[in-house]
Amino acid sequence: MLQAFLASKSPDFEYKPQNKLISIGSLSSARNINSQAAHQDVGDYDPPNHETLATLALRYSKKELASYTEFRVAAISKASIPWMKRCSLTFWNATKGAINKERCDALREHLLPRSINVGVSHRMMNFATAFLKYLAKTRFDTRYQAFELFLEMPKGLRARKHVTSRIVTKEDVENVTQLMRGVLPEQLVLQQNAHLYYQIVADNNLNIRADLKNPKRGDSAFQTDLCIFLKKNDILLPKMFFEFKGRDITTHDIITYSNKAKRHKQIYPYLRYGLISYERSVIPKRFFIHKKA
Repeated sequence: MLQAFLASKSPDFEYKPQNKLISIGSLSSARNINSQAAHQDVGDYDPPNHETLATLALRYSKKELASYTEFRVAAISKASIPWMKRCSLTFWNATKGAINKERCDALREHLLPRSINVGVSHRMMNFATAFLKYLAKTRFDTRYQAFELFLEMPKGLRARKHVTSRIVTKEDVENVTQLMRGVLPEQLVLQQNAHLYYQIVADNNLNIRADLKNPKRGDSAFQTDLCIFLKKNDILLPKMFFEFKGRDITTHDIITYSNKAKRHKQIYPYLRYGLISYERSVIPKRFFIHKKA
């Protein structure tokens, strides 16, 4: 009875389809979707009056460059001031107050041949990119910093900057050690990374606590790269020690190792000192000028 009541009260929901065709245009206009404009490559599309980084040109004044150079010079050592001024002059000569792709490429090409010299191109590029950041902040225009893209060095050269000519590997020391072992008599013993005293201190009771036969680094002893000892019974007496450097022996290196040798000789007066450098055909004059031991 309930079913009959619901059937009598329910509305007529019978679906009656309407056979109407909604027109979306003629067939000929639908075929126009294959036109040349529809198949145009997105990369070929260039909006009218659109400026790219390759066509963008910005300006700066020589006064701004001088102001930035003075700012950098104020916080560095005196030895680095000439380098900073040289970087500033090189940047100005390459750009002449204009920041664009052409000028940045010219600066980059000028520095590429110098990349084989340690630090030269790296310093120049660092100065250039830092000055672009300075302009971006002082002029409130981040477009200046975008030109760093054209000042990037090739990957091979960027990787090379971490490898200086002063690096001496363990293999280098081992090669020299093997060579010496083949010619030294049995009573002479070679040791790598041996420690030698540079001072011996007596305490308040005039006692010497140092173990003279077993020096240790950090206990008034320096570590050496390679040392030749004379074996006398159970004693190893240091006779000669060597320090290894790369092809570039700087004045600082000579002064440092000369002072080290002088302090060792205060404890071992008979000790001889040697400095081994590879890939050099002559001894630089500064070695004879600055060595004191």
